[in-house]
Amino acid sequence: MRTIMTALLSVGFLLSIAGCPQPGGGGNTNTNTPPPNDNAAEEPAAFSADLSGEDEVPPVDTTVTGSAEVEFNAEGTEVTVTVTVAGAVGVTAAHIHLGAPGENGGVVLLLFADAEGLDVDGELVSATFSAEDLSGDLAGATLDDLLDEIEAGNAYVNVHTLANPAGEVRGQLAPAE
Repeated sequence: MRTIMTALLSVGFLLSIAGCPQPGGGGNTNTNTPPPNDNAAEEPAAFSADLSGEDEVPPVDTTVTGSAEVEFNAEGTEVTVTVTVAGAVGVTAAHIHLGAPGENGGVVLLLFADAEGLDVDGELVSATFSAEDLSGDLAGATLDDLLDEIEAGNAYVNVHTLANPAGEVRGQLAPAE
């Protein structure tokens, strides 16, 4: 009887340690943590800018102010841009340009255009764009390329008017707060 009891205890002991993690692998390593989901969508990336004449290069003396909000969807396939201005007369265009603070750069995304000029006191544009809408240095690129430029501090929103065709108000895009 003692031999059977010793054998059963030995088998029970061996089974219990077989389920424990072993150095170098082996054993039961279930930690009740689900495996990572490689297909999980990233968080949307959001940026904003305060638009002013003093940020233009060279600075513009104006009472016009504005703001811009830029949000990339989690999949990276669309970017939604909203531009609001206060007291703008004769708005002809709004764009996202590539350029560091204090430097002018080329247009990479047309947001709004009206050759005759539009008086705006509120939302100028709120639209969703895809990679096919990119132009200039980003023509044929992906929205990830635009996102990289914005994250590096190399993109700004510019609102152009009849009185200031090179730009009336501008704001460098930065992570939204």
